Amino acid sequence: LQVGIQAMRGEQPRRPNLNVCLVVDVSGSMASEGKIEAARAAASEIIRRLLPTDVFSLVTFDDHAHTVIPAAHLRRPESALE
Repeated sequence: LQVGIQAMRGEQPRRPNLNVCLVVDVSGSMASEGKIEAARAAASEIIRRLLPTDVFSLVTFDDHAHTVIPAAHLRRPESALE
């Protein structure tokens, strides 16, 4: 038995809401070879793809962890990119 599901024309499948916590290493080792720039670019891409119904938080760490953006719905995703 083979079953296929196809969305109606123009209809996009709905994805479940996400709860995303990015944890980014900001220690000195990230300064070499463009590592921190690559991490920022990846984080920016993730944030741009979030929906208003998704929850986002950002934690950085070096010797200790720091909550930069507590878990919440991003009303203005561009503010998280600053």
